[in-house]
Amino acid sequence: MSILPFPPAAQGVALVLGGALLRAFYIVNNKRSLRRYSSRFVILINMFGCAMILAPFLVASGALQHIDWLSWPAGILWPLLVTSILNILIQYGEIRSLALEDASLVTPISATAPVLSVLSGFLLLQELPTAAGWVGILCISIGSYALAGSMPEAANGVVSLSGVRRHLHRAASMLMPWRRLAQSAGVRIALLSSLAASISIAFDKLVTLKSGPLLLPVVAFTVVGVSQLPRLRKEDVPKRLSARDAAGLLLSPVIFAAVSVLFILGFYFGTVSGVSALRRVSILFVALLAGSLLGERGHPERIAAAALMASGAILLAF
Repeated sequence: MSILPFPPAAQGVALVLGGALLRAFYIVNNKRSLRRYSSRFVILINMFGCAMILAPFLVASGALQHIDWLSWPAGILWPLLVTSILNILIQYGEIRSLALEDASLVTPISATAPVLSVLSGFLLLQELPTAAGWVGILCISIGSYALAGSMPEAANGVVSLSGVRRHLHRAASMLMPWRRLAQSAGVRIALLSSLAASISIAFDKLVTLKSGPLLLPVVAFTVVGVSQLPRLRKEDVPKRLSARDAAGLLLSPVIFAAVSVLFILGFYFGTVSGVSALRRVSILFVALLAGSLLGERGHPERIAAAALMASGAILLAF
């Protein structure tokens, strides 16, 4: 299978990095929506919207006619059910944590996922990274963690220049993500979401290899949406939407559909742990975009973390 005019490993890197960039815009757009609407309403729009966008393409592809659903262990139903259930926690956790905390605060906690995904990838798919891949995964994980530690703590959402200067080059700041874990419900929810993602990604690849790139997001996100319907309250649904507000809400599922397909296509070119690591580059993109688009501030030490993450991404191509 060839999609881009690059060697196979480089194709996988390009696809997943493209998805990571789009995912950063998805996270930022969700944060904007959550300033006006409840997390229950936003997640329903995102999940059902994404599934509805991709469903016609799934039907048109004819993939449904050639799927083995029930045989064991080759059938697709069991891994599809597992990842759909895990996605309830993943997608709810991502949106809920964004509703509670800054995007640049909760997104870096997913740095734990790439290393954990090595285990699930090995157990389910007998995949292990190459030597360069191991180094790349560690670089991305360490860079992600350093990026989290490089963001100064804020009082009432405002970071002063003096606070930034005091924070620079402090080794103790590397403990900041764990202090935030103890202090913030949003960060704890983000961690649980990340742990679920590190397990589900191996099942995601199983489903993809058995059915193609479209069945997984259509079914899994429909399941997530249905699971959230009982939580929706009357006051969560806005009585009136301006054209601008509606466009902002509908943009998220469009971006999410593209992100999902790009990430899933990456499975054809790389290991579970490699794809998981490359997805975390969205942490860098969120940190950069959150400042200009959401007014969330960090400081220049993020450049060193960015360079480490970029090096890891390059190593994953080998």
